[in-house]
Amino acid sequence: EQPQDAPPVEQPPQEAPGQVIAVDPAAPAGDAAVAPTASGSPQESILGLLSNFKDTWDPYDNSDIPMFWHIPKAGGSSIKDTMGGCHRFVQATEFGVTDGHGAETEVAIVYPAVPGVADTDRSPFVNIDSTTVAGIARAKQMGFADANLAQLVVSPFVFETNDLFTPTAKGRLFSVFRHPIERAVSMFYYIQVADWEPSYKPELKDWTMSEYATSDIVENNWMTRQLSNQLGGELTEENLNKAMEVVRTKFLVGLMSQIERTMSRVEKFFRMTYHVN
Repeated sequence: EQPQDAPPVEQPPQEAPGQVIAVDPAAPAGDAAVAPTASGSPQESILGLLSNFKDTWDPYDNSDIPMFWHIPKAGGSSIKDTMGGCHRFVQATEFGVTDGHGAETEVAIVYPAVPGVADTDRSPFVNIDSTTVAGIARAKQMGFADANLAQLVVSPFVFETNDLFTPTAKGRLFSVFRHPIERAVSMFYYIQVADWEPSYKPELKDWTMSEYATSDIVENNWMTRQLSNQLGGELTEENLNKAMEVVRTKFLVGLMSQIERTMSRVEKFFRMTYHVN
């Protein structure tokens, strides 16, 4: 049975099977997906809430800050590990407020200790949490955007993170999409064992997949809600249209099923080079 969380937005614009779906802003104009939307449209209105993010057709600039939209159970942890461990980027994630850094009042680069790991070769983070609404508000209050310290921002939020950037230091959104059914199945097994997560539900070990798919625990169009800026209430066709327009206009998109090609394209687009083997 198909879970409720099967938003059409997870099926990006049609291209050849097996191809990483992405719009390269450096490509000639003829290669762009579609021209910008008509003035005054609902899509244009919602895009105004993302004014501190570059459009996909804008040329790349060295001042662009990569903003990884972390979709649950879609390879996000691997992306973060690559960015931190291989590229050695200064990241803005939830890890920046660990090891006592959440109480600091001035934005700074910190090197939190990893619990249970030898205290050597720590990775750099900014001392804010970009993965919660409260953390984003704190980062804004601390002047995160003007400090321009992060080389990569990671968050499950889209519109809320607009405040983490400025018109002169814009963010550039990218993400990794996964088939919605595969993602729902992975989530089902994950929350059975992930006792460190707020969503931990060990009782699901006794459930069937069908019971989970028809329960109120399964996600309800999480991606469409995030992308259309409507977290509650009923969704309509307009929400879907808004979500697809946000993806088309703002995102470099890769596929978890093509994760190596995805990483290669992201690295090439952002001119990333390895600093640690």
